[in-house]
Amino acid sequence: MKAGPAALMAGSAMVAAGLVLSVLGQPGSPAEDARHAGTFVGLLGIGAVIAGILLRLVGERWQYE
Repeated sequence: MKAGPAALMAGSAMVAAGLVLSVLGQPGSPAEDARHAGTFVGLLGIGAVIAGILLRLVGERWQYE
């Protein structure tokens, strides 16, 4: 598998995991620290998705030259 689609799938999974962690870590619950971890994982996932999009675009451009 090429790097672009792999990064897109990994980033999407990270965003989903971050969303789950953020929902589990509501204020007042025992897992409140998970909310901060969810934010961190979600933001890293967004970065991975953007990297995957850029890798795919660059790969397609080099393919036609």
